[in-house]
Amino acid sequence: MKATLIRVYGSRVTRGTLHCVAKGKKMQIKTIELPWANNEKGASCIPVGIYEVVYAYSPRLKKKTYRVVDVPCRDGILFHPANFAKQLKGCIAPCKAFADLDNDGVIDGTNSRLAVEELENFFEKNGFTLEIK
Repeated sequence: MKATLIRVYGSRVTRGTLHCVAKGKKMQIKTIELPWANNEKGASCIPVGIYEVVYAYSPRLKKKTYRVVDVPCRDGILFHPANFAKQLKGCIAPCKAFADLDNDGVIDGTNSRLAVEELENFFEKNGFTLEIK
């Protein structure tokens, strides 16, 4: 099982398309992240690379979610709901589409909770390999 995240970097938000493949099926989900800021903890998206993603309990969210492991100089990188990049501290927020929800000129993500549920259902709450390009 694999997902490839193709990013479009911006100065205030990084948009992406997550291409998922599992058991012969394919799915795409949009994502939002913080902009690239030299992998600074809490202020940057994570570096391009290949990572393992596990489905595990998050003490911060108080539930199971997808966690990206072995990110250089970083930890606690989760896939979790967020509609605005300013809600993120380096994590990845799946979403259904892009829109400027609060009319501030920054692209936001729509229906993030639904997108997280779709991701969990697609991978059946199993881990996967994530390639970020």
